[in-house]
Amino acid sequence: MIVRSTILLYGQEKILNQRRLVEIELVYFFKKTMATDMLLSGTIRNNEESIHYTVDNMGDYYLIESQIKLKSGQYSLYLEIYVDDQRVRKLKYKA
Repeated sequence: MIVRSTILLYGQEKILNQRRLVEIELVYFFKKTMATDMLLSGTIRNNEESIHYTVDNMGDYYLIESQIKLKSGQYSLYLEIYVDDQRVRKLKYKA
């Protein structure tokens, strides 16, 4: 019973760490794109995994909704980034 719980927790921790890594990479990608170019909607593909993101310019900030499909599952990431200083205004996950 304890071993099974430990294995389940390890699996959930691994998925959570993978999501955090995707979050960090996406925020970096969006900020880098904002600094050098215009941020537009698009899709990023890597083998069986994909990220589709929609960008809306709200004036002071970009509203970005991402649909993320990984081997471990799929989820959505809602992100708002200020245009002027590229600070993250809001970030939340959707199931």
